[in-house]
Amino acid sequence: MIEIAEGLKSQGHEITLFYTTEGDLLSRYRNICKRIIKVEAYSIDRKKFFISAVNFIRDVFKVRKERHSVVYSNQYHDTLFGAAISFMRDIPFVCHLRLSPPGSFCGQWRIGLRGVDRFVAVSNKTKAEWISNGLNGKKIGVVYNGVNTKIFMPSENRIALKAAFGLTEEDRVILFVGRIDKDKGLEMLLKAIGLLQKKWTRLKLFLAGKPHNHATLEIGKKYLESLIQLSKDLDIENTVQFLGHISNPIQLYQASDVLILPSVASEAFGRVLIEAMACGVPAIASRIGGIPEILTDEFEKFIFVPNDKEDMVRVLKSVLDWMQTDPSLGKRCREHVRRNFALNQTVQQIESILIDEANIRLKQ
Repeated sequence: MIEIAEGLKSQGHEITLFYTTEGDLLSRYRNICKRIIKVEAYSIDRKKFFISAVNFIRDVFKVRKERHSVVYSNQYHDTLFGAAISFMRDIPFVCHLRLSPPGSFCGQWRIGLRGVDRFVAVSNKTKAEWISNGLNGKKIGVVYNGVNTKIFMPSENRIALKAAFGLTEEDRVILFVGRIDKDKGLEMLLKAIGLLQKKWTRLKLFLAGKPHNHATLEIGKKYLESLIQLSKDLDIENTVQFLGHISNPIQLYQASDVLILPSVASEAFGRVLIEAMACGVPAIASRIGGIPEILTDEFEKFIFVPNDKEDMVRVLKSVLDWMQTDPSLGKRCREHVRRNFALNQTVQQIESILIDEANIRLKQ
């Protein structure tokens, strides 16, 4: 979201940010936003209905309407607030669909989604999933995520970088970056590493991330502990390193030999794939969700059957030694991203959608 905001700012647009909780990016937003406004919530708390509703309406009226204004929400969870602004201020509303639809919708989400003028899905698969859940396909455009290839780029000295991580040139590093959750297929990945270790004695698996989609922190912690125990049961605990959350994984990408995304539940897009490939690192992933829209053409061979450790091992075996068997592969990975998933392309397409919606509203 902030990369899109920065891109829109560079194109001369003025941005007002509404936020609920201060985070690490707020200072960065201050450099690009004309106004930054704190609100209580994007929805109404039914347990504190009266005060919550009063705060909600008050926050809606903090919005200034200007010519060519557009409300832009980064996720469907916040659509009630966006729809209220759109209705009260007569401003078009655009919502980004970055996730697959949930199993069920609360009433506030249903109301909010009905108030959206235009949706932006991050893949054709995500668009199809939302259509299956009742959205009008004519209101959904598709804009792939993009990465800044001036930031995500290969290391100038990969050997030295690997040494900084305690690795040798002979070590083969498989990297996972993402949520430590069941839908990422990590149990099957650990089992595949157990099979691979029989051939590659200098094998390393780095898992960067933390539990996220769990009912409680304790349940998430127990799931992580179960993966650690599984690595011990498979006798690969010396091969696997759980790194925790890494806020900037670029050097991890650069030091790795392959990025893997073994998801068993639908991935709306799979941004880590293009981040790694922009760094000149091959990425492999399961055939699920929007992933096949990323790994196209020659990179289709790097897709494996979800939840199938034998097929995962087959693909890993084919790519782990790429620097010796196919040394130009890294450059081709990066060129694939520059051609299809560059950040400037994403910004331009989002900008076009926002301008179109603003112009449509002005003509009405």
